[in-house]
Amino acid sequence: MSSKFSKHFKKYKDIINFVPMGFHGKKVIYMKPGRSAGTSIVKTLEEYINKHSSDCWFYGQQSKQKPEWLEEITDEEVRDDYFIFSFVRNPFSRVLACWGDGYRFGVSKDFNKHVKEELWMSDRLEDVNLKRWHGWWNPHYFASKFYSEFDDGEIFLDWFGKVENINYDWKHLCQEIGIPHLNLSHIRSGGRTWVMEEGKDVYIKKKEDYKDYYTDETREIVERVYKRDLEYFNYVF
Repeated sequence: MSSKFSKHFKKYKDIINFVPMGFHGKKVIYMKPGRSAGTSIVKTLEEYINKHSSDCWFYGQQSKQKPEWLEEITDEEVRDDYFIFSFVRNPFSRVLACWGDGYRFGVSKDFNKHVKEELWMSDRLEDVNLKRWHGWWNPHYFASKFYSEFDDGEIFLDWFGKVENINYDWKHLCQEIGIPHLNLSHIRSGGRTWVMEEGKDVYIKKKEDYKDYYTDETREIVERVYKRDLEYFNYVF
């Protein structure tokens, strides 16, 4: 019988990204929400694992890559044997980063229009046909609560760090999983976004503060869609 953990990830397997790994006998699962330093974290840990392959392992980023693992894992094993962690980001900053990254792929150049178009049905996430929906909604916008709790509200994270405190929290994570403090590589430069100029991808500088982008209406949309994230991870506008 599938575990509660397995059922959760099968339900959201096309959208939720997670990475089972092992470090010198320490089993971990990294919950990887979009635009929250995930590429940097996975790249850095994978490089370490490749250098210590005799005593470390890496299962890949998508649950569909390890269907046997999902079928076999039990709630007791997850609870007793695995350390589950994530890094989260202020939803207001994260939504802006999603828009900035999508800018080069043809999304609306009007940030507030894009927020209204992209998040309009996010209040009903649990009730929609996720498989059908996945093709036309950017999974990077998926709320961090789906990476930290089951649909009934039970929290399954053991620890989380914040992108806003990445240097301190990353050092703490390395200690927690029993590896030396690694230099976190490939972090994207902040304060910039993509645009197309004469057929080439170029950077332009963003406004200094994400608050400058929002109207009262789009602020309320993000507050509603990410209500649980704002409360649980203690974020404000």
